[in-house]
Amino acid sequence: MKPSELLRDEKRWCMRALAVDKNGKNCFPTSVKAVRWGPLGAIWRCIPKEHQTQAYRTANEISLARYSLCLAFLSNSGAHEKLVEVMEAAGI
Repeated sequence: MKPSELLRDEKRWCMRALAVDKNGKNCFPTSVKAVRWGPLGAIWRCIPKEHQTQAYRTANEISLARYSLCLAFLSNSGAHEKLVEVMEAAGI
């Protein structure tokens, strides 16, 4: 599964955290307890380690070019649809 697919459902997305459990507490993105992810947490969960940095950089560059916001700020601004659009444009 790609990070954009994981986050497409707004119920699986969170802001200001890598990942959270069902109680809204921060947890590791690859934990079985994780039920919602931020963009970096979704990348961490879905993309092999050796490709994570490049995937984040690509998505971040697209986010900056389109919205003048880094990927984390775009997510934390509550712009779920734009976040997913950026991640899809990055191919992740």
